[in-house]
Parts: sequence; C-alpha cells; structure tokens
Amino acid sequence: LTKKEVFFSKDTNYFTLPFSILIIVFHICWFYNYSLYLHLTDGLDEFVKFQSYSILEDNFIYHVKRPSYMSFTSNLAISTKDGEYTLIIWLSRFKSSKYGIILPIGNDRDESISLMIDKNLMTENEYDQIFIEENREQIEELFYRAYVRWGDRIE
Repeated sequence: LTKKEVFFSKDTNYFTLPFSILIIVFHICWFYNYSLYLHLTDGLDEFVKFQSYSILEDNFIYHVKRPSYMSFTSNLAISTKDGEYTLIIWLSRFKSSKYGIILPIGNDRDESISLMIDKNLMTENEYDQIFIEENREQIEELFYRAYVRWGDRIE
C-alpha cells in the first residue's frame, strides 16, 4: 500500500471523521464559553494578553480572567484594595452563576477563609453562615459593585 492508500482507506476514515468532529465540537464549546467574557473586559487594563484584565477604581480591584485556550476555567473577581475581602464569580450560560467569597478571620484578621455562597449570601452549611453575618455589609458592597460594573450577567 502507498501512503495515499493508507491515509484514505476506509479504516482510517472511521477514526478520522469522528475524531475531527469531536475536535470541532470541543472548539465550538470552548469559544462559546470564552465569549461569555468578551464584553466584560471593557474599560479594564490588559494584564495577560487575551486572558487577564484588571483595574483599580474607587479602592476596589476589578478582575476578569478569560479561559485559556482549551480550558474552561474563568472568573470575575472584585476585591478591596487591601485584598481583605474578595468576591469571585464563575459565570454560566445554562444555570445560575456560582459565587465564592474570601473573608478575613481571627482577632488580628491576618488569616482568611474561603466560602462558596449563593446570591442570597447563604452558605452550604450552618457553621459557615456566622462568617457571612459578621461581614455582611462588606459582602453586599462587593456584590453591589460587581452588579454596577457587569450588570445582570453575574446572576
């Protein structure tokens, strides 16, 4: 058999066609996810080319992390200038967004805790809810500022 005959044989096509379709579908899904973040970077400074954008405004840092090529991980974040409080938002087109919060804890507030919360500021378990209640005002401020910057796309 020649190289041409091997490449275009029926056995090769049974593998090549489904694999090619899979690659194309993957790239369409990746771009669809990437497109979630295209307009959310307006007005932000590029930090890492085509990937990470941020800006400091009114003592808050706004950050957008677009998904890297062939990755579906991306998020929005807003934090206080001192980094003490941070809200992280993972967008979704098909279901509600997910939210994470980083809060200071301890007497000296030199440690932090990361919690998953919903848009009503509820945690998954009762024990963690006390941290939300102690910092409710700051968390609500982060949500408000995120909503002002990115609108209802964060829901």
